[in-house]
Amino acid sequence: MEMGPDQGIFYIVARKLLDGGLLYRDIIDIKPPLIYYMYAGAIGVLGEGAFSIRVMDVVLQLATCWMLWTLVKRVKGGELAAALAIVVYVLILLAQVAQSETESYVGLFALPAIWGAGFRRTQGWLLGAGLCMGALTLLKYSFGIGLAGTFLLVWFTGGSVAERLRMIGWVAGGWLLAMLPFVGYMALPGVFDAYREVWSFTTSYTASSLTGQGHMIKNLTSVLPWTFNESFSLLFSIAAALGVGMGARVLARNGPMSEPSSVVRLIRASVLFFVLLLVSVVFEARFHYQLKRLLPFMTVMAAFGSVWAVRRIAAAPLLHPSRALRSAVLVAAAGTALYLSPLITALWRTEAVSIKSIARMTGRNILPQIVRDENYTQAEKLAGYVRARRVAGDELFVLSGDAGTIYDRCGIMPTMRIVHSAMYSAPFAPQRWKKEAQQFLVERLPRFLVIQVGERGLFSNGDEDVLVALRSTPVCAAVLDTRYREVDRTEMLRLFERIP
Repeated sequence: MEMGPDQGIFYIVARKLLDGGLLYRDIIDIKPPLIYYMYAGAIGVLGEGAFSIRVMDVVLQLATCWMLWTLVKRVKGGELAAALAIVVYVLILLAQVAQSETESYVGLFALPAIWGAGFRRTQGWLLGAGLCMGALTLLKYSFGIGLAGTFLLVWFTGGSVAERLRMIGWVAGGWLLAMLPFVGYMALPGVFDAYREVWSFTTSYTASSLTGQGHMIKNLTSVLPWTFNESFSLLFSIAAALGVGMGARVLARNGPMSEPSSVVRLIRASVLFFVLLLVSVVFEARFHYQLKRLLPFMTVMAAFGSVWAVRRIAAAPLLHPSRALRSAVLVAAAGTALYLSPLITALWRTEAVSIKSIARMTGRNILPQIVRDENYTQAEKLAGYVRARRVAGDELFVLSGDAGTIYDRCGIMPTMRIVHSAMYSAPFAPQRWKKEAQQFLVERLPRFLVIQVGERGLFSNGDEDVLVALRSTPVCAAVLDTRYREVDRTEMLRLFERIP
């Protein structure tokens, strides 16, 4: 089974942790610790390999589906809305290219927090909501904005000012409690000093994403709408908007001082978290799998919006009494809805995966617009050479965005803590990281080198790729020219082997 670039990094870091290493001190990546320990737990229980990660992902997604079902049912949303929520969530999930990302598990922690802070509101549930928000923060820093959503949810739900502040205090206490293990982790030998470098890199990375007001407006008006349609389907987005309209209409009809129904409160909570996490996506300026963090909340909105729309359509009289015309209108509406639905997106993506699998087995590019020379294919090509020639004790030096996948496919664990090419080639990468990589190459002379080429953009060093950046250091260039020979290459990768 394949793993993407991020999953490959998570996986190789998790294996390093299971071997006794410490995140940041012994191997570097920029996310908080939780995702790596989730991967480590799956590997520890189920064994090595991508299959273990897939099983973990399926189990956690089933748990999220159960939470969606339970939440919709408990607010008296009805079995139809609950079933629609499950079906839509699964279809959209299947249509996503990237799986087992941090974004995949937002609902796992956010949905219990919504139930605890928005509905139960007892001390235990409020503390649990804070713990869930702490876990979400430890999954990815930008998810911490959900804590503000939980505070607002408690505040808007009602009660005296003193009661609201007391409940917010319980939520904050739960969040702080979740942070305690992270603080303790920082106290381990060498971790805090290493983390300070990671934090400096992360803040510079974040600052580089804030590309100016004009670029942000362009993202909001052109890139974001297109990505919504590509990731979620048009019908799903329309149904979610109908859900928001349904909640707003009910509130307007009942008046601002009336007590909203549980369904409206759930829609309102979903909209609140959707907006806050959408803000985090816009500020990150990443519009690929990052939108998946919105899925649990859009699913709730779309489920209620779909039920409302179906009931209105069923109750509306047609302009013409002809049975044939009525049937034709219904068939046309159903066909249009199917074409615009998440089902078509999921089937298209699934077929694309099947075509790619056949292409790899036969060696034929059946559908060029779908089957590309992907990162995994390139990594596997070079890994085959390494696996056929490596012996015990051989070391591998990788500087690539797919470093985790390359290490895994080669069957060699990294012995250097710098693995991702960004840690070397980014202009804001700490000098100590660059010196460590250079020193490892010059002094250890690992048998195999895999270096990414042609990497541009945020993590590039001007207009130079990683290999050019490495060669810009005279001692590294001398080692590459005199001690290594290029033995294989792909579009994005170069494989070098030490000369005997």
